[in-house]
Amino acid sequence: MDYDPIAYFRYQCITPLLEAERGDLHCLMEKIVGTTPIAPNGHVYRLSRATLFRWLAQYRQSGIDGLRPKARRDRGSSRKMKGELAQALLELKKQKPKLTVAALIYQARSLKIIASGQHLPKISVYRLLKRHGLMDAPETAPIDRRRFEAEYPMDLAQSDVMHGPKIKSRKAYLIALIDDHSRLRLSFRQTAVCPGKPGSELNPCHPLPTRGQGQVRTLV
Repeated sequence: MDYDPIAYFRYQCITPLLEAERGDLHCLMEKIVGTTPIAPNGHVYRLSRATLFRWLAQYRQSGIDGLRPKARRDRGSSRKMKGELAQALLELKKQKPKLTVAALIYQARSLKIIASGQHLPKISVYRLLKRHGLMDAPETAPIDRRRFEAEYPMDLAQSDVMHGPKIKSRKAYLIALIDDHSRLRLSFRQTAVCPGKPGSELNPCHPLPTRGQGQVRTLV
């Protein structure tokens, strides 16, 4: 018989119970129930009375071999999804390949593909999609996210207006003009507008002298 680490792990869990008398069995059981031993595969078991009795019965019937994990007959398929539901989720994913698992479940509920009140774990949907190769990222052309910049100085100027504080009950604005390539400040002006008199100015600042040669060709 080949060595099975899970079978021997289960055997170690029930060893104190094997030689116990009937009266002591329940006392020992109470001490073991609720403990959380870690199996060789990393799975953390929370031992229950039903689990311990099942392992005891399996061992007494077939020895250590009876404690081997039983392979699932439906291995590779989801217990939560059968037939039409799985097929409908696959079709929805094919139609909208960018949907995440959570978004796919949400849309499936909206479309009544998943019945109201039916619990469908995300991991089950993920495994279904992964098994059919639908979790791979779709091949799309990479997006160029580099910042635009004019090729030469003075080819393009950028302007912007920023709200400032009130000056003697008048609204102040800061108006700036910069060269797109060099980021050189070409000019800025601070103005204040009287309420009800659009365009009126208070103490406008004179433009700063422009550095560099050439004229601004485009204003944005």
